[in-house]
Amino acid sequence: MNDRFSVKDKVVLVTGAARGNGKAIAEGFVDSGAVVYFLDILEEVNQTVDALSNKNAHAIVCDLGDVSAVEDHVAEIINKEQKIHVLVNNAAIIQYWDEDGPYAKDSWDKNLKINLFGTLDLTRLVLKLMEKNQEGVIINITSPTAERAFARCPAYSVSKAGVRQLTKVIAKDYAHCNIRANNICPGYMKTAATEKSYGDPKMRKERSDRIMMDRWGEPEDLAGPCIFLASPAAAYVTGCDLYVDGGFIANAL
Repeated sequence: MNDRFSVKDKVVLVTGAARGNGKAIAEGFVDSGAVVYFLDILEEVNQTVDALSNKNAHAIVCDLGDVSAVEDHVAEIINKEQKIHVLVNNAAIIQYWDEDGPYAKDSWDKNLKINLFGTLDLTRLVLKLMEKNQEGVIINITSPTAERAFARCPAYSVSKAGVRQLTKVIAKDYAHCNIRANNICPGYMKTAATEKSYGDPKMRKERSDRIMMDRWGEPEDLAGPCIFLASPAAAYVTGCDLYVDGGFIANAL
């Protein structure tokens, strides 16, 4: 069974991998013997990779909104590795209401550009290679906001809902190429993005009370599910939503 769950020597590209959830996911793949490319707009990604002192970990500084730069970096990976077995689309931004209100065009443009179209542009490039090689795995990181109404973040919610459905149509369109696509939906995770809410005792309790397991998730909680979906053990799993949320979505009250 160990071989069934192995991702050893797989070439993996993880976006938003400088810190938080993406970092934990990418490091999990490195620990499992994969060749991993950590992509992030933050220069911090170089320090993240350097700290691992692992020849299979590689840093890429890139803005997903810059299509030309994304194309160049994907071409470099392909030239070196010949394959990209797994793509984890984790990078995203979130903007709440501002003085211009919830439907300010600038906010929507930014969220959709990175969260939805940035994911689409990178996936489209990688899919070409996966289709040629007749194998591959796409893992998209979504959000409870993709299916539940959360206050003050409409653009983010809609962008994540788009990613959720994009995954399902990719699964449908590319199943005949032995390409699988699945969503992972994290719940409340302790990251820099949630530092303010987690640091507020009242908000932390309100959200913890909605979680069956009565705790917020750690970024490392996402690594195992990603590795499972990327491995042969999940060979018959595609088009699904895997919730890593401590029971948040399933909890009625």
